Amino acid sequence: MKPNNTALPGNIRSYRHLIITCLIVFLNFWSYNSFSQPRVSPIFDSSWYGFATGMYPNGQSPSAVKSADLDNDGDSDIVVSQENFSNGFAVLKNQGNFLFSAPVKYNSTQASKDIVVADLNNDGKKDVALTNSGNLFNGKTISVYFNQGGGIFGSATNYTVGSYPVGIAAADLDNDGDMDLAVANNRAPGGTISIFLNAGNGSFAAAVNFPAGLTPYKITIAKINNDNLADIVVGNDGQKMNILFNGGNNNFSNKFEKNVQDVVWSADGTANVEATDMDNDGDNDILYSSSFT
Repeated sequence: MKPNNTALPGNIRSYRHLIITCLIVFLNFWSYNSFSQPRVSPIFDSSWYGFATGMYPNGQSPSAVKSADLDNDGDSDIVVSQENFSNGFAVLKNQGNFLFSAPVKYNSTQASKDIVVADLNNDGKKDVALTNSGNLFNGKTISVYFNQGGGIFGSATNYTVGSYPVGIAAADLDNDGDMDLAVANNRAPGGTISIFLNAGNGSFAAAVNFPAGLTPYKITIAKINNDNLADIVVGNDGQKMNILFNGGNNNFSNKFEKNVQDVVWSADGTANVEATDMDNDGDNDILYSSSFT
């Protein structure tokens, strides 16, 4: 059905069209059930707020943002990874009443495309890991920063991955009670995902790489086939999506690839994926977006 835009101003119509055309939802077909539920219209504050994350040359170009309680004071703070002529990430602490502190900058070796927040060393404080993507597709490391308390981070520990790491995610991949890391290597031959298993104290074994389809960009981790093991969902540039099923014992060799759309624009990129239960049937569905989806 064609949406009725006649009652909306031109700029709102364009945004509505963008929302309709730039997101594709895959309902989980491993255990799909029909459903129906009433429509609910969310109500949001009409105001928007902007906060500086830094100035050229040390803090421009935010690339990804995450929120978490970094100083254990009961509210959510913000971390922002930075790319182009900057690198690393900035921390903005929540001051209450929707006010945030001035950014505190932490450097990394190269420009970063993505960031994740998780308790990596099991000390009750949220740590940070990010990809060192580089400006010229030349990055080959990730950096891990441990929270020293109060949302203050120590120096980076670097780990080697494949060529041009972009997406990064954290989850307990081996069901041993600690958070492991997965990284999408966009320019690795054939496209790969690097898996880092956590030793329990925040130190990680050397990366184990698995094929993930060409040019993997962003990733998410979720249980897709309901076997109690966390799987990896990959957004690939060029209108493709891959699922790496967790076979246990750090084995992600069982890969399923799906075409998102048959028509692929030559400049299509920046693929992103998320997984959540969209239809309340007890399993995780997948959302995919890209620059030309």
